[in-house]
Amino acid sequence: MLQDEDLSIIRQIPLFENMSGDALVTLLGHSFPKEYPKGKVLFVRDEPADCFYIVLGGWVKIYRETQEGDEAVLGVFARGESLAEAAAFLGMNYPASAQVVEAARLLPILSKPFRSHITDMPEIAMNMLASMSKRAHQHVAEIEQLKTRSATLRVVDFLLKLCTVEEGSA
Repeated sequence: MLQDEDLSIIRQIPLFENMSGDALVTLLGHSFPKEYPKGKVLFVRDEPADCFYIVLGGWVKIYRETQEGDEAVLGVFARGESLAEAAAFLGMNYPASAQVVEAARLLPILSKPFRSHITDMPEIAMNMLASMSKRAHQHVAEIEQLKTRSATLRVVDFLLKLCTVEEGSA
């Protein structure tokens, strides 16, 4: 069952931040938080995207395996972040794999019921557009960082983000 603290975390996610309490309850009524151990694979690249996740605690990485068999980490998601929503909204396959890096408490949200609510509740569609736009801007910033900054500066930026996330969960 969702706790008040969970709802507080969820309301910080752009997709849900301007949503009324009733709309949030309707959307999340069939979703229940789950505990996942370190190392648990949530989904694998090219599987149907039947749900997306909200991180309520812990860490999850999204990665792809290269042709050489190496792992390329595309993103690390912490408390208050959502992942895989674009693939789930569009009814696509997951474009990458996801694995729990540190024991995590996640809220899986099934895509089919969520998509059916979108047609009934236009505020969800507007929040989705805002969320996707924000994510696109983040990706542009990440590409710029990869192209213009040294590895050392990229590590420093990651550590600063980590400190900000840890402060928010304290």
